[in-house]
Amino acid sequence: MLTPVKIVRFWLPGLIFLIGALMLVTRPDIIGVEGAALMLGGGLGVVVSDRLYRMGLKGEEERDEESDARGFLDRYGVWPDQASPELLERAEREGTWPAAHRA
Repeated sequence: MLTPVKIVRFWLPGLIFLIGALMLVTRPDIIGVEGAALMLGGGLGVVVSDRLYRMGLKGEEERDEESDARGFLDRYGVWPDQASPELLERAEREGTWPAAHRA
């Protein structure tokens, strides 16, 4: 299924690369080579931009996890990775620590 994310992540760079290859095949002189190089650079720009965006999102998730762990420390006096299973279960029941954070 084509979603906007898949279109930008895979299809757009692929289309740009394909256009660059077609420029090189249809016009093998200097103009075709320069056009192909420009298209390759544009496609790589899209790929790198997507990668940087995804790295930024991952950083936000890590900050959220750190914030949750600090809240756990403030409430229970221990870090979540040092807490006993009983304390983690109690925190899950109270809604102060999501089960998704369990290692």
